[in-house]
Amino acid sequence: DTRAKRGPLLLVGGGADRIVPPSLVRAAYRRYKDARSITELRVFAGRGHTLYTDHGWADVAGAALGFLDRHGLAAVPADSPRAQSS
Repeated sequence: DTRAKRGPLLLVGGGADRIVPPSLVRAAYRRYKDARSITELRVFAGRGHTLYTDHGWADVAGAALGFLDRHGLAAVPADSPRAQSS
């Protein structure tokens, strides 16, 4: 059920991906965007399927970390009080 309550979802794709084309990533976004949960889409122009390991990977990582931070899911050091209480 794409409308079920769930955790935040970030869909990421490469604009030049020939394995999972951007049209499929956008179609998945359309299915999930009306859910009762946060759903965001980020397509990186000119990037292929290995956008996480190719040139510009830091941009992709930054987008993912920014998404987590915006939604209160940012990583915390293991020795922080917040991590210890989890």
